Amino acid sequence: MQHEIEDIILHNILTLERQSVKNKRGNRNLLNKWFQDSIKSYFMQKAAAHLLMGPLNLNSIEEVNNYIHSNLSEKYPQYIGVIVKYFEVIRQFNIEKEFNRNLVIEMYSLEDCINSEKRSDYNINKKIRSSFVSYLLYNFFQYYIFNPNMKSINDFFEIWNMSFPENQILAKRRRTQPQKKRVKIQQDDSFDYSERSTEY
Repeated sequence: MQHEIEDIILHNILTLERQSVKNKRGNRNLLNKWFQDSIKSYFMQKAAAHLLMGPLNLNSIEEVNNYIHSNLSEKYPQYIGVIVKYFEVIRQFNIEKEFNRNLVIEMYSLEDCINSEKRSDYNINKKIRSSFVSYLLYNFFQYYIFNPNMKSINDFFEIWNMSFPENQILAKRRRTQPQKKRVKIQQDDSFDYSERSTEY
């Protein structure tokens, strides 16, 4: 069942991604943006903040979120720091099962591959992104729990590759060339999802 939901989530997010870009090559930056935007704006509050109000003796989700953001580690990018801090506090108060349950509910919010008629629906697209973020966080949380002494996960691409090991993507390399050359290189080495998409 886990493999089935992985295939559905992968299909839906890549289909939505292809619909959202003008060319037909995968845009790793768009996937990264969707993930980061969700973490920075609402997702952890929805999945975890209400679970922590009681244990932290706080009165609102906003107070929980402020607590998390005021205690971030500087060794991570901000959005990863938010995730990791939530993970730490969730473990501190032994509410891993409740958090995992919330992620699974979001993962299964769409149980089918989305057809072309539904892809123009805003609410469907929102659910696609939510199930995608949930799946990545679920895998990241399992890694965090069972590999406490292993190297830190520092970016979206590592989380993606851990979650979809057969569909890995590479982070854009930092380059020092002028902007025009960087754009050309980015176009040349963009990840192509077309082979994967033929399976659906």
